[in-house]
Amino acid sequence: MNRKRKRLNIIGYKEGEANLEVSKIFQDKATESIKTSELCLKKGYYNNSISRSYYSVYQILVSILIAKGDYKLNSNTHESVIGNFNKNYGEYLSRKGRGYKINTNMNILRDARISVDYSTEMAKEENAERCFKLSIELLDFLLNIFKGDI
Repeated sequence: MNRKRKRLNIIGYKEGEANLEVSKIFQDKATESIKTSELCLKKGYYNNSISRSYYSVYQILVSILIAKGDYKLNSNTHESVIGNFNKNYGEYLSRKGRGYKINTNMNILRDARISVDYSTEMAKEENAERCFKLSIELLDFLLNIFKGDI
């Protein structure tokens, strides 16, 4: 079955135009996701913790792209959003000393999320802790680098 993905409609965002109001919504979603990840980790819901860890960083990437006017409305896959982020900011982040880790670490988080969301595998506490710590590290790094931009 070949289903065509629906184009995402982000109300208030026009491609090519920076929008801090819409960016803030995705920042708030990222904050909620990381808090949920931590709560799930503490309660032993490791699968959900891993998923929310991934989404917290993904939502910050979307927030930055929207704040800069670089979010592509036809980016209907996570890979296209992450690729767009790396295309626009990978070199800049490399000059800051850690750009290469964004893609590598997003792949680690994505693979862990896919594993717990779409397989019979149940997450272990150490994997959830690792993903949570990694997402905190990435969020801190990205928010420091783009401070004042989002």
